Formats: sequence, C-alpha cells, structure tokens
Amino acid sequence: MFFLQVKPNMNVLIKAVIFGLFSSYIAEPFFQWLEVYVPIQWKFTYSFPIQIVIYLVAHYLSRKEKFSPFYKKKNH
Repeated sequence: MFFLQVKPNMNVLIKAVIFGLFSSYIAEPFFQWLEVYVPIQWKFTYSFPIQIVIYLVAHYLSRKEKFSPFYKKKNH
C-alpha cells in the first residue's frame, strides 16, 4: 500500500522493480531471520519476478474506476 500511495504518477515499472527488490532481498530474509518463513530449496531471487507481478496486479486493481481514487489524474 505504501508504494501505491507514494508518488502515484511515477512510472509503475520502476516502482514494481523497487518493490520486488525490497520484498525479495530485505523482507524475506528478515522474516527468515525471525523464523516465520522457512524456505526449502527456494532462493530469494525466485521471488523477485513474482513480487513484481504482485505489485503490477495491485496497481491495476487500485486504479479501477470502482474504487475512489487516492490520486489525481493529470488533465492533458
């Protein structure tokens, strides 16, 4: 949610890559350290493209017209 709300008009692919890097290489090792997440034959690199797809789907869903926008569309 933080990434969706901060700088909403920024390039979505750049934000998706930042989210993927953060969640794959910082959040997952942290939860592994806390022993909440125990990977079995799974490398953090495998999660990177999955996290990008998760962000892109969340971005798409948050921009649907059914939801009240938390961003302002630019008038061209």
